Amino acid sequence: MSPITLRLPFPESTNHLYATVHGRRILSAQGKAYKEEVGWLVRSAWGGQPALRGSVALAFEVHCPDRRRRDLDNLLKIMQDGLQEGGAFLNDAQVDDLHIMRGAPEKPGYVVATITKRVPCAS
Repeated sequence: MSPITLRLPFPESTNHLYATVHGRRILSAQGKAYKEEVGWLVRSAWGGQPALRGSVALAFEVHCPDRRRRDLDNLLKIMQDGLQEGGAFLNDAQVDDLHIMRGAPEKPGYVVATITKRVPCAS
């Protein structure tokens, strides 16, 4: 299967996508909306094909909406959960190869996500 490349909306930091209710961390309404939107984008691009099985590689090129300092790793969880929600793979535990890099800032911000079935290296 060839790689799938998607343009995802820029996510808020994980710190903003989860709320603490009665001492438990739960996904906020904003987090649920983001996850559903990414899921819809995956299903639209995938054309109803089944989820990838086995090892998966993900690459994210993050274009922040401005030049503020941000920790890129705080963006990963919700993007992976959205890709899983859309059926790109069965579980984000399948991700064995993960890359994230910062691109040039561009309003309103976006992320280019590339999903690839990973072929194990011969040993």
